[in-house]
Amino acid sequence: MKNDRDKIIARLSSTLGKLNAGECVSVSELAEEYNVSTKTIKRDIDAFSFLPIRSDKGRYSLEPYALGKLSFEDIKNFAAISGIKHLFPSLSDDFIADILNAKVNTAYLIKAPRYEDLTHLTKEFQNLSNAILQHFPIRCHYKEKQRLLYPYKLVNHHGTWYLVADDNGVLKNFSFSKITNLQILEKESFAHNRNFLETLKDTDSNWFSQTMFDVTLQISTEVAEYFLKRKILSNQTILSSTPAKLIVKTTVSYDEEILRIVQYWLPHIQIISPEYLQEKLIKMLDGYVKTT
Repeated sequence: MKNDRDKIIARLSSTLGKLNAGECVSVSELAEEYNVSTKTIKRDIDAFSFLPIRSDKGRYSLEPYALGKLSFEDIKNFAAISGIKHLFPSLSDDFIADILNAKVNTAYLIKAPRYEDLTHLTKEFQNLSNAILQHFPIRCHYKEKQRLLYPYKLVNHHGTWYLVADDNGVLKNFSFSKITNLQILEKESFAHNRNFLETLKDTDSNWFSQTMFDVTLQISTEVAEYFLKRKILSNQTILSSTPAKLIVKTTVSYDEEILRIVQYWLPHIQIISPEYLQEKLIKMLDGYVKTT
């Protein structure tokens, strides 16, 4: 197993190194060099799908703006964002942990294994990724409003991509698919706000915001074990646990962040506080029942 693991690490690191050095690689040449099947190499190339790789007549290369940004050890971080664990199901969690590091996800952070189909927005996605890496501001329309944003990261949460950006001095998230008229201000650049970087690095929230508030939930015994075994909620704290119920507290940034989770676990969950959230949930459910 260790020998197989070492071969995979060596092959992926070498391929990433070639791309980072500006080489154009082909599936057949790599298959011959590494003595593996072309199917294996195609799987490797697919694993790099979140990197800005372009294809030209069967040859693959890294976009010029990304050249030199990676090192061999950065294959570790790539594994975290590309879903490589699922591409190689025989690999253990320990193996993934062994090869994780911290540079490729400068622009990306994926919070869940399901992905939003953005095929029709590939160019916009790459342009925005470039803006994040190069510290370029952007102009765009969002919710019928013209905005000047300073982009920090693309986040995949429950299969949907969001842009985390500085909007007039406030860190906010924006649904990527709803961003239109995207313009990259390449003649300008901005310096990162250190407080924002700390928020992005340290928060355990599914969203990113400078405004957080506590929510207390009551969980029924039917599903309590799931919340006890692992942290279903961001910043989850167990307040009390009895045979009848489980009381937990979490910290969130937006109403929708917790409401979506609560809806998923209905009818086995109830919002104790703040009270307005439980009332909001009831109105949402009532509206759903009336429309159906």
